[in-house]
Amino acid sequence: MFDARLHALINDMRDTLADAEGAGIAAVQVGVLWRVCLVMTPNGVVEFVNPEILSQRNPKTGKEMCLSLPQVCHRVFRPQLVTVVAKDRNGNDFTIDLEKIGAVCVCHEIDHMDGIVITDHPEGKPK
Repeated sequence: MFDARLHALINDMRDTLADAEGAGIAAVQVGVLWRVCLVMTPNGVVEFVNPEILSQRNPKTGKEMCLSLPQVCHRVFRPQLVTVVAKDRNGNDFTIDLEKIGAVCVCHEIDHMDGIVITDHPEGKPK
């Protein structure tokens, strides 16, 4: 899996994310059923392959939008601090702590990989 096809997918997703001026994107949003997502952080784009949330803290309700539902703004209850373990495009394991928009965004993209969109969340309340 950690080959030229994955690299091409991630590169295409980077272009799509930049063109859409989005905060994140999951492969499923571009028609590929792989557990791959990209998330904008203050330090640039982080690429996640097979991400898993190890811990989540400080939940709060906030407004979210989605590239898949461009006219929708929905209030979602999400953690503001998360620790995520994943692989990079070359298959190397890494762990990252994300906060605020980065935490919300990675949770949002993992939801996409699990077939969940923002409107599946009860507005402004814990699931």
